[in-house]
Amino acid sequence: MTTNTDEAKHVKLFLRADAEVGVERTKEAAVEKLTELDAAGRIDDYDVHVWGRELRADGPLTDTGHGAELLGYVEAFREWAREHDVSFDSTFKERTIESSFADEQYEVVSLPTICIAIYEGEQVASVYPCHTGEQDCSAVEYLETFESKRRISTPPA
Repeated sequence: MTTNTDEAKHVKLFLRADAEVGVERTKEAAVEKLTELDAAGRIDDYDVHVWGRELRADGPLTDTGHGAELLGYVEAFREWAREHDVSFDSTFKERTIESSFADEQYEVVSLPTICIAIYEGEQVASVYPCHTGEQDCSAVEYLETFESKRRISTPPA
């Protein structure tokens, strides 16, 4: 599923801000792993972004810098998935929230607990977790593959 390249890579790590039982150590390990990879020169650099459990695509936060930035990332990830015949079956799901009490209805997109996006320049090169049709690959599994590789790898185009 991956090809080993020596091209410059920038990694964006997205973590849910909510404390989640059974996942907090994994979040810490992901940050530690990227720090190690950066120090070893196996990636060029990385950023850590924090998001919530869900994001409303047409809500009041879409006009804020942070909200617009997150929506931009989600759209870029979806575009990459469409171009590479990859699916996010269990992540980035859209659903409708309805409240008869508040007389409201709106669409939200669920956000994964841990997401890794690999960039080549300004272009998304890969996103995890994802499903390729042949296999699922979580963000954690993807990070674990670095143990045996010289540089970060991305799926073939």
